[in-house]
Amino acid sequence: MRTKWATTAGVVFASLVLSGGPAMASPVAEDDTQAISAASGPPSGAPCSVGAGAIACFEALGDKFWVKDKKQDGHHAVAGWSKGHDDPFGYRCHNYNPGWAYCEWADDIPEHSTIWFSAQVFEGDNPVFEGWGPVVSAKTT
Repeated sequence: MRTKWATTAGVVFASLVLSGGPAMASPVAEDDTQAISAASGPPSGAPCSVGAGAIACFEALGDKFWVKDKKQDGHHAVAGWSKGHDDPFGYRCHNYNPGWAYCEWADDIPEHSTIWFSAQVFEGDNPVFEGWGPVVSAKTT
């Protein structure tokens, strides 16, 4: 089921990008947040999506997404997450700096549910699909 959902979400997400839809929104859009730099990273055992260009992890306690750029190539790392099938990665946590950073989404993440997320790579406001991590599911508290 996860593979089918990931494929469907990827197709929907790609079609939104190609059509210039919501996926092209600027980082100041309502569902985009600039990450807060941190001295440390996610807690041990947190589920993570690891791509060639970015890492994104979810910490259920505090509803935090951690994100790190793996390459210093002019692109930046993004943790993209979704509440369900009708919301293909509509929420994004942008890390424009080197090292770990996080975004808190306590007001947006549903309690006792499953969310899906992936490590993503952007250049400015636009997704760069090379280097993305797999879609990972996580339980919320």
